[in-house]
Amino acid sequence: MKKYCIAFLIYAAVLCMAYYGSYRLSYGYYRGHPDAQEETSDAGETVRTDASKAAILRSDTEYITENYNRKTGAKEEVKSQMPTALLGMNREEAASYAGEYSLDPGIEELEKGFEYMELISFSPERVVFRKTYMPWDRDYKYMLCETDGCVTVCYLDGKTVYEYTDILCRDLPADLRSRIVNGTCRMDVHELYDFLENYSS
Repeated sequence: MKKYCIAFLIYAAVLCMAYYGSYRLSYGYYRGHPDAQEETSDAGETVRTDASKAAILRSDTEYITENYNRKTGAKEEVKSQMPTALLGMNREEAASYAGEYSLDPGIEELEKGFEYMELISFSPERVVFRKTYMPWDRDYKYMLCETDGCVTVCYLDGKTVYEYTDILCRDLPADLRSRIVNGTCRMDVHELYDFLENYSS
């Protein structure tokens, strides 16, 4: 009986030493590699990865834009060359890029009824952005704004000037003035022509 107890104690001591040795090796490694992080694999297991090898977009990354028409529900995928501005970005930076694009998409996008852009999927092999549109009922191209009390004709971004006028905002109907102040007075070519013809001195 005494022999069995001694054998058991020796076995337990060996296991403890092995566990302690493994712990010390792991501790020493991660102290020497501060960039190591934990990630969760697709199988749900926690694994260690090196942050210096984080996923980023490359020139050979497949770049997909999914154009979504919110009015009809139609979707169209367009594959194009990776924009230079996206090269080297990680997931968080790519998401920020989409947010910044949404704030200033450009006149042509606004004419198509652009609403916002968002990141849908991200990997070094393939990245997908979605652009959501709500097409206008008319072919809007211009927006009436106010500059020093007078009407200024801008493009749909509300800041690129198409034409300055001497039309006083105070002389316009109340509903038209309200739309100008709220930034919702959009016009197509024919509507703009009629407006200038009717209110220009």
